[in-house]
Amino acid sequence: MHDAILYLIVLLIALPIAIVLGFIPGKIAEGRCHAKASEVRTLGLIGIVVPFAWIAALIWAFVGEAEGKGEYRRTVDRCVYDPLEDIHAPLDDSLIGSPTQDKAETCANCGRAIGRLETPHAWKDAIVCATCRKVLEQSESA
Repeated sequence: MHDAILYLIVLLIALPIAIVLGFIPGKIAEGRCHAKASEVRTLGLIGIVVPFAWIAALIWAFVGEAEGKGEYRRTVDRCVYDPLEDIHAPLDDSLIGSPTQDKAETCANCGRAIGRLETPHAWKDAIVCATCRKVLEQSESA
């Protein structure tokens, strides 16, 4: 009877620790903006049962390349490419202050300028912002 209780206590302590350890390679890969972060996470979780897979996932998390080329930086919820941090990219002076770079789209519905980090959306042959697109879709479906 005492052996069963001891095994239960060890299981209740070891299982959560193993699960947390299984997520570590995936979290490292996500933090490094790894191109295959979800695969690394999956391999790390398989590593809960097969320790060799966990070791391989941990190595893969550190060795793999980031998404695309250049330097990526981590924002609150995603990896963002920042060409200014890419020290290997040559500086192209012809792009600095060019009219195409300063040109911003405006929303045909509300007239607000669509920022460089926002995605303009097409709505019935017009360019609209994401907020107006949601409102227009809801009003059309109602």
